[in-house]
Amino acid sequence: MREIYVARNVVDAKFVCEMLLDAGIQAVVRADPMPVTTKPYPSVYIVQDADAERARELIDEYQLKDGD
Repeated sequence: MREIYVARNVVDAKFVCEMLLDAGIQAVVRADPMPVTTKPYPSVYIVQDADAERARELIDEYQLKDGD
């Protein structure tokens, strides 16, 4: 399992995760607390490392459309 995206919030993380799942990439959302604070920062993880390149392409396209 590999972290592929750190989201701004849970809604953003779930959207990216669903986008990857729709593309056939197994993904999950995790919200682990950061060591300095107790506020969770949600991240999207892919299950298969082999999907990393395609997942990055999709996320990059999403961020361009989203204005990030």
